[in-house]
Amino acid sequence: MRIKGGRWGRVPVKTSGPVPKAMVRHVAYVARSIEVKAPIKIGTVVLANVLRTGVDIVTTRDMEQAEAPRQER
Repeated sequence: MRIKGGRWGRVPVKTSGPVPKAMVRHVAYVARSIEVKAPIKIGTVVLANVLRTGVDIVTTRDMEQAEAPRQER
């Protein structure tokens, strides 16, 4: 999943439970279309009840905010 202001451009996510096979591609498409903001903690629910499946999308690692680039004088 994309992350704004993070140390890296993406944060890994997973579903909190099984998704019906017919819905896997749809859930993946929705997950790719969302962007979260750094910092974020492991286990944060970024999308609850995705596509009314009863399954949440959660982060699988912490992502700290990126340090601001140094200004040259």
